[in-house]
Amino acid sequence: MKSYTQRQLFDEVGLVLNQFFTSGEVNSLRRMLLEHVLKIPYYHVHLTPNAQVSPSLSKNILDMTGQLVRGVPIQYLLGETTFMELNLTVNPSVLIPRPETEELVRWVIADCHLPKPKILDIGTGSGCIAIALAQNIPDSTLTAVDISPDALKVARHNAKIYSAAICFVEADILSGSLIPNAPFDIVVSNPPYVRSSERRFMHKNVLDHEPPLALFVSDDNPLQFYKAIVSKSSKLIKQGGRLFLEINEEFGNQMVELLEANHFGKVTLRKDINERYRMISGTYTG
Repeated sequence: MKSYTQRQLFDEVGLVLNQFFTSGEVNSLRRMLLEHVLKIPYYHVHLTPNAQVSPSLSKNILDMTGQLVRGVPIQYLLGETTFMELNLTVNPSVLIPRPETEELVRWVIADCHLPKPKILDIGTGSGCIAIALAQNIPDSTLTAVDISPDALKVARHNAKIYSAAICFVEADILSGSLIPNAPFDIVVSNPPYVRSSERRFMHKNVLDHEPPLALFVSDDNPLQFYKAIVSKSSKLIKQGGRLFLEINEEFGNQMVELLEANHFGKVTLRKDINERYRMISGTYTG
């Protein structure tokens, strides 16, 4: 493989991506790709356009560009993503954290006024929620559960990077799995909530590459994870404890009814930055 100059690579990557992405997406993807592989700030590409890039790095960049146009998410290609100012490892065994989930976490942080809260994160995936809470709520004690051992491996790795002392547990919330350290002051979860019938509205890169176990529920029982969490409330949440959930915007009213019918008061349905009802909270009254 021939070597390229930085400018030639910049142009070649742009030429390929322009066929499949918007100009804004091209600029963002190209920046992330070149910075990650070349290990230089993006502006150096323009400051030293004639600097040579080795054949191996050139091949790496062009191979990754090809994977991008085939739908592989940039976060999986780079092996990392940013969440709440945290740089986290991700791979296809975990979902890529979304901005909506950041909004949920910021809500939990703003709402918490306890001196030493015990917090449970159900369906932790990459560990993004638990680690962000551990970093932002002083003296908190975190427990995080997931059904996937591969996801827990990623979560433990991320927690180690930030020296977050989180108790990770392999457990299935739909079964009778016992969760240690209960009851908790705060329970937070971003469980699977996308109905199978909604697949047709989703991007191919999500469908082909992100773990379906963490995404989808059946059309016949779309609230199964929420029902399981709420049904276990008496064992998981202290009286007066708080529950925070990311939800499917189509089921906001049903979620309010579910919580209110199961001893939750002060139920609040909240919109995300896109004006969609994607979060809910309630206080467990016992």
